[in-house]
Amino acid sequence: MPKTVVRDNEFIKLFGECVKTLREERKWSVYYLAMTTGIPRNQIHLIEKGIINTNISVIPALCEAFEIDISELINLNYSV
Repeated sequence: MPKTVVRDNEFIKLFGECVKTLREERKWSVYYLAMTTGIPRNQIHLIEKGIINTNISVIPALCEAFEIDISELINLNYSV
């Protein structure tokens, strides 16, 4: 049976926009967020642009940096 790839472009885009908004509200550069989280700068850029379907392990790192709960990061007014 072929492997199914799940990619929800709308959710990926909304997630990226949320990350970018949180970063900009704090007046942080992509570089600063990368240094704070350990997530490569290029990966953060691609997340914010909604280009990559990133690994879920970045979520706790982002939430720790932003000092928010995971529910705040993924509360995107999105329904399946």
